[in-house]
Amino acid sequence: MSERLKGKCPLCKSRDGVLFFEAANIPAQDGVVWPTLKQAKEAPKGKIELVFCKVCNCIYNQAYEHQKITFLDYDFSLHYSALYQSFNDQLTSYLIDQHFLHQKTILEIGCGRGHFLIGLCKKGNCTGIGIDPSYGDAQKLPYDTDQVHFIKDFYQAGILPEKVDYIICRHVIDELEDPIKFISLFHDNLKDAPDVGIYLEVPNVIKTFEKKLIWNLGYAKRWWFTPKSLQYLLNASNFKVLQFQTLLQEDYLGIEAAPAAYDPASNVPSANKLMNTLFDFSASYQSEKKRWSSLLEHWKKQGFKIALWGAGMRGINFLSTFSFHDLITKVVDINPHRQGKYLPVSGYQVHAPESIQEEWPDILIISNASYEKEIKTQAMELGYKGEFEVF
Repeated sequence: MSERLKGKCPLCKSRDGVLFFEAANIPAQDGVVWPTLKQAKEAPKGKIELVFCKVCNCIYNQAYEHQKITFLDYDFSLHYSALYQSFNDQLTSYLIDQHFLHQKTILEIGCGRGHFLIGLCKKGNCTGIGIDPSYGDAQKLPYDTDQVHFIKDFYQAGILPEKVDYIICRHVIDELEDPIKFISLFHDNLKDAPDVGIYLEVPNVIKTFEKKLIWNLGYAKRWWFTPKSLQYLLNASNFKVLQFQTLLQEDYLGIEAAPAAYDPASNVPSANKLMNTLFDFSASYQSEKKRWSSLLEHWKKQGFKIALWGAGMRGINFLSTFSFHDLITKVVDINPHRQGKYLPVSGYQVHAPESIQEEWPDILIISNASYEKEIKTQAMELGYKGEFEVF
């Protein structure tokens, strides 16, 4: 399929790429839910055409259209999950201890509602600056406004007058047009000292494709970074990789790096088997869609009522694929900022988990297996006695 490539790899500029996956009519934004059903139904959709670059090993969507994306009303916060809160707490402790972040100045780019930055600054007695164009107040989370302040804007050259000791950027670089230019800007804001550094976090592409998590491909992501492509990206931005590690049941890849000259000898995990994995994933995408369609048809014939728990990217992609509104009668999520709003394309309204008590479903679909134990516990505490199905 290489003859259908549309130009060069946007990261390394090579033409040695392979088109391995295509899907159409994917909701363009999983971080945006809509105030009305009409707006949700008319939400933008896009095509995904994933290309694997055999030179730098990045994966990118060559059909991406930037005009379909806005970050001004974006919210995909997982902070309302106890599991995710525990993960964040462990990560803040690790970063503070590993990089001596006590009484330092921390910059978080893409800070969301500020939960992570506030927690880190409290624990390390640090000063924090958060930047995010979709920033909204961290509700019910008290913090010292003299210790942490937020800038509702895009990160760009000259936005900060001061230097910082450490930069954190989680789940941002995979949605950018030019991540090399973006990360290169970090040098302007980092102090000229040997112990400064950065922490990046992205989805773990290896898990997504090896485990065939077919509902995990969001249109808003321009990139799926492998370890090798992350090293290329950081080297090209004049940083060196200090460490890769998988996090939160291997859902995420955490990268610690520091300013340095280009270092081609750095060690990264092998990507030799990745090509076969990618083509296996593409085949599984079609077969898994057929399996779910048959299963939903079976449940419909049985007269079952189905609810889905988890209105994030996986849930949105799943619900926009099938037309079973008379079968899937309830969608719930613990994020209060999503409740009452409507999911793009499918138009499902999001409810609080307690709403399943109004009419008990026969089967409860869990859209993210990483939170299976937590969701099952919460559902049973509400009194649910039915069956579970997990993506």
